[in-house]
Amino acid sequence: MGLVSESLWRQCCRKTTKTEHKKLLQQAANCSVTVSLSIMGFLLMLSQISAAAGATRVSTEAQTSGEGAAAPPVMQLTHRMAGLEGSKAMRQEGTGMTMEHYNRLLEHDKLRFNNIMMQQQQQMMRGRQDFEVVDFTLNGNFNADGLYYTEIQLGTPPQSFYVQMDTGSDLLWIDCSPCIGCPRTSTLGIPITTYSQSSSSTSEQIGCSDAFCVTASDQLDGGTLACTSSCPFETLYGDGSTASGYFVSDLLTYTEISNSSTNSTGSGATRVSFGCGDSRSGNLKSTQEAVDGLIGFGQSSISVLSQLAANGTTPNIFAHCLQGDSNASSTLVIGEVTEPGIVYTSMVPNSTHYAAILLNIAVQGANISSSPILTNSTGAELQVIFDSGTTLAYLVDPFYTEFMTALNSSINLPLQSLSNGGGSTISCYEDTGSSTYTYPNLTLYFEGGTMELGPDSYLEQVSDGNNNNYYCPMWQPSSGDAATDSLLGDIVLQNQIIVYDNEKHQLGWKNFDCSQSISASLTPNGTPVSQPPTSEAPSESDQSNSTDPNGSETLRVYQPLLAFLCILGYLVTMMIN
Repeated sequence: MGLVSESLWRQCCRKTTKTEHKKLLQQAANCSVTVSLSIMGFLLMLSQISAAAGATRVSTEAQTSGEGAAAPPVMQLTHRMAGLEGSKAMRQEGTGMTMEHYNRLLEHDKLRFNNIMMQQQQQMMRGRQDFEVVDFTLNGNFNADGLYYTEIQLGTPPQSFYVQMDTGSDLLWIDCSPCIGCPRTSTLGIPITTYSQSSSSTSEQIGCSDAFCVTASDQLDGGTLACTSSCPFETLYGDGSTASGYFVSDLLTYTEISNSSTNSTGSGATRVSFGCGDSRSGNLKSTQEAVDGLIGFGQSSISVLSQLAANGTTPNIFAHCLQGDSNASSTLVIGEVTEPGIVYTSMVPNSTHYAAILLNIAVQGANISSSPILTNSTGAELQVIFDSGTTLAYLVDPFYTEFMTALNSSINLPLQSLSNGGGSTISCYEDTGSSTYTYPNLTLYFEGGTMELGPDSYLEQVSDGNNNNYYCPMWQPSSGDAATDSLLGDIVLQNQIIVYDNEKHQLGWKNFDCSQSISASLTPNGTPVSQPPTSEAPSESDQSNSTDPNGSETLRVYQPLLAFLCILGYLVTMMIN
């Protein structure tokens, strides 16, 4: 009634003549048409606002109606060595990686790879069928855990933290206030922050009887830590370093993939349980490349990924697209990737890490072995771990020797032994300086399809300090001897979408420009939305050709109401006439 004037309402309520009544009906009809047009205009304006807002509206509707789903969460990843001299981001044009930087990568890889191999051996010795989680046994420091870090937000209001992203572990843990031995600064140039429970209105303590505590205690330490009131956790490293504290739960706020045509983003929030670290010891106290904690994307039930899947926020699927230490932003997205052309192969069941069976390797189309399937002397098939936290690729023998023999034969360039400054040498190919020389491509054969790789997936340009450049193989012999002890690091995984599908227990990949949008969905057959590029916006042509599922959904919802108002105005006009 507020849309009808008070004088008109009073006239309608008093006794009227036939002429007056008809006049009033005409006024009412005009009012009805005006109101209808006003509401239609308002709804159309609202649809445009909703299309621009995108992710926030979709997220709210999905949670309240139970239909559809919120937009997939996305994280921007930064390579922790991008700012160091010798990285791709810091090199002068025409020069290769410095030997110092190469040694830094080798040192990191050695610690990381030894940790992974020890976890593999522990699982075999124990004969366990579940997953080893955050049971680190590093012969080094915290910095060997992963190569990429990201920013997350926890609490209400949200508090921001920088954490390592690690596909080889599961637990999310961050430093809490107060914290003994926690670094206050970082050589990465990022702020170091501690989580404050008292500053968050949604923070909750996790008790000993909580189901998460029971599960986490069994997976982390076999229940050896005594629980009195708060549920404890501890991560142990081979050099004696530790991070310890207690478990809490709070809201995790995340950025959502949203409208590809407007490049807009939204945010969502869901409750997760994580470790609240109140103490660090040993090398974990160092400020060198320090971050606030770690977020694991492993397969166990205590990982954030599994928690999001369990509460219905996302499927148990994530993907990353890495650009290495080029200083360009890499991306991790949680949800089903709907990009066409992704090749999938089965995960090795009951593995401590994401692994697949590698059937064979071809150098420029020729298999490295006469056998159609690579097996060792015991008949075991070659397994390779997909690990974004390692730089190089590693193969156990005899596969490594066969691979290098085929590579040397195909490249057919002089080899030069370069001192790495650590008392050992590496064999590298002399840079011919010719722009016409073509290095061979690789084909990795998996059940389900192939992974096609260019020379940058196994070679790196390295400078010897005397203005001489060489191309050095970035594949190394494995320190292990089992068929399970091979690994593909980010030298192979870069410039590809790598999918970790824990729903169907499969790994997927596709060569991809990681500066471009990635289509993803939170439902298996849902309408895909595009992840905005993390380094540059889509071109105008890309934007004009893309459709907005959020805007079209708004119009679909409002169309019945618009039709009703039009019919109402028509009927009132017919009554008058």
